[in-house]
Amino acid sequence: MVSSTCISGNEQADRVAKEGLLRGAVDAGEPLALTEIYSLTKKFVVGQWNLRTDNLASPRHTFTRPAKTVRLPDRYSASIVLHRAITRLMMGTTLLPGGAGKYVLRVDPACPWCQEPLTAPHILLHCPNHKAQRDHLEAALHSHGLVLNLSKVLDPKGAARGPVFSALAKYLRDCQITDKI
Repeated sequence: MVSSTCISGNEQADRVAKEGLLRGAVDAGEPLALTEIYSLTKKFVVGQWNLRTDNLASPRHTFTRPAKTVRLPDRYSASIVLHRAITRLMMGTTLLPGGAGKYVLRVDPACPWCQEPLTAPHILLHCPNHKAQRDHLEAALHSHGLVLNLSKVLDPKGAARGPVFSALAKYLRDCQITDKI
């Protein structure tokens, strides 16, 4: 049997497991179902979490852990191709040759129309080849009281999210660059 000593985090897990066996509520000889183990462990961990955070003097540590912490992912477009392109732009993980794509695709990192580095800000804000489409994007943003900049387009706030992502999806579709992102 391999020892779990000197592995970060395992000492804590071993100590908690030994404490769990010493508790009177759990009999070491009685087999427990996996769901019972998960239920008991979750109850213990949440109780310890609440005990530690509720007793601190700082007001920022007076919360209890909610039962559901994961929310559904946002959908930026009905098209999976446009959704993936917008998600990559927001995360900064595009395959554009001016960024990480030059290592993946092994192509020239310069824009074929203006010889600037082919990056997301260049395509969205500066490339003269996409000026007509960018004017439509800017008009759509202006109708909602927004200006064309990266933070407003890639991280819109509140009620503007739907119209901004709709306009961005139209821009990407009209420029025919979803396959490059």
